[in-house]
Amino acid sequence: MVYADSQLLALLGFGASAWQVADRDRSIGWSGDQRKRNLQLVVNNARYLILPWVKCHNLASHILSIAAKRLPDDWQQQ
Repeated sequence: MVYADSQLLALLGFGASAWQVADRDRSIGWSGDQRKRNLQLVVNNARYLILPWVKCHNLASHILSIAAKRLPDDWQQQ
């Protein structure tokens, strides 16, 4: 959850990545064995909602930037 001055602005949800996504695996260049080894390092942004009444230029990018920096530590703690 993303708040500013006690007001809810956005919600994000992350989860495990899909087992097989041909386009992703091809783009990364993974073989089947590499995918099995490395899939634990890939996260899926399952939900991302900025509430409709929130009007703030570049907020989506700002939130994703913060989440990308914080996510590795949070993911390891789960």
